[in-house]
Amino acid sequence: MIAAQNDDLFTAKICFELGADAYAKSPEGLTAIDFSFFFEHKRVTNLILQNGGSLPQKQSEAWNSLQSMTPLSADSSRSWDDALKVAESAALPAETLMESPEKCETDEDKRMNILTSQESSNMDFSCFESRLIDSNINPDQVQRVALLEQKVYNWCMSADPTTRSNFIDVLEGLKPPSVRRPGVNATKIHRRAMVGTTTTFEVLASRFEDISKEKDAERDQVVLFSPFVSGVTSIGILAWAVAPDSEASLYKTLVANTE
Repeated sequence: MIAAQNDDLFTAKICFELGADAYAKSPEGLTAIDFSFFFEHKRVTNLILQNGGSLPQKQSEAWNSLQSMTPLSADSSRSWDDALKVAESAALPAETLMESPEKCETDEDKRMNILTSQESSNMDFSCFESRLIDSNINPDQVQRVALLEQKVYNWCMSADPTTRSNFIDVLEGLKPPSVRRPGVNATKIHRRAMVGTTTTFEVLASRFEDISKEKDAERDQVVLFSPFVSGVTSIGILAWAVAPDSEASLYKTLVANTE
């Protein structure tokens, strides 16, 4: 039922593999499909149907059933309007959270782990072409796109030419050798994390040098990005942030909180 509420197809599949009963009911007489059907989580609804469940006669029936649920605690017994106000006040932008680079780097759950040389060399990080494996997309008919978050774009426009060129080489180095600009080496991935709850995606970080910084320690910058495949027309990356390597875990945490 919790998986059905959250459109968590992966967990729902595991439940059925372990013998879950699609007709199992809560004390209020609800089944998992009451939740997935009401919230229009079609993938989980179809999975429940494939495993013996049956749809409510209409959506209003699912809503009436949900309204009959007994509050789990005194706190959850507040009125619906009050609950909405709490939710709205809690929906703060990720940037307002009281995080620090040092705390994120030392927290196992928040840290963006640094890859060993072996880990980095054993994985295929050519983000443009490798994402087409096991798909029916024709690589000759797609656009290779680099999307920049607004702050990354602004940084590019203000960076000195050499630093901007170093940044562009990171993006160019994610292409396979056959289409990469001559003289550009394959990009090395410095950090990697998986972000997301029901749908996960990679956040990767690669180093480059910012020559405008006076101190050597400040020159060690990273670009944080995620690979994507969009339909059958575009493949590429989304660049989330450009930051000092020491702040990579902070930005990964902000991306995760926003997601």
